[in-house]
Amino acid sequence: MIGMRFSNPTELKHMLSNYVANGWVKKRLFQIKSQVSEHNCCRVLNFGSIVTYRWIDKHFMSQIIENPKMSARKMKAKVSTTFNINVSVKQCINAKIFALQEIEGSLIEHYGRLWSYSEEIMRSNHGSTVMLDVDIMPDSTTLLSRFYMCFKVVRDGWLEKCKLVIGLNGCFLNGKVRGEVLLAVGRDANNHIYPITWVVVCVENKKTWKWFIDLLMDDINGGICTGTTLLSDGHKVRLLQVVKERCLEAKHRQCARHIVANFSKRF
Repeated sequence: MIGMRFSNPTELKHMLSNYVANGWVKKRLFQIKSQVSEHNCCRVLNFGSIVTYRWIDKHFMSQIIENPKMSARKMKAKVSTTFNINVSVKQCINAKIFALQEIEGSLIEHYGRLWSYSEEIMRSNHGSTVMLDVDIMPDSTTLLSRFYMCFKVVRDGWLEKCKLVIGLNGCFLNGKVRGEVLLAVGRDANNHIYPITWVVVCVENKKTWKWFIDLLMDDINGGICTGTTLLSDGHKVRLLQVVKERCLEAKHRQCARHIVANFSKRF
């Protein structure tokens, strides 16, 4: 309308996109600017270029909150049904990423809260162990290197009620953040997996295994591992070296299934 004022160009652009999209849905009219007497083309209307992923985000924020796993193709179909606008799948992907960042915060913000998270665990779970190790980059920014977690109640439950058998393993982290999780698990009275402690590292090597096992041994019995049996999967040379150097009093056994798998690979 004549006389309307906007605080910035972004707001003006957003309102124009709304006006065009909503006007087309209500009126479904188009204007002829030039005429060709003879033609055989069909009517094709594609207004996807007039909207941005932020425009899609503003109109579908509530639906993304209700269903964070909504696919980009489903969002594309909803935009087409609601506004009769044909947007690209890439626009919908960017809209969803932007919406989730607004809802949950960015990964940088999340990792920036690890210090507060560690302090809160130490305050609310007295006796637990949390270790956070970072690397200082040349530009003075910090990069997470290792994060160790062991809750006191979980550790005490394993020491008091479970057999002194610890399974050591690792797995990859998939998704936007890459790395590996090293785990120490036991078995409860129902023969179910009992998580004892875990650590997030950038890469699995002898240095990270030694850091993990040093903290693990200090946690479970003050570094005394007499009567404890360590069970590892596969024949991981780095892990075997650390166990021999650090856990002299503990017994070390290999997983039978992985022994068979390694045997089958070689013979």
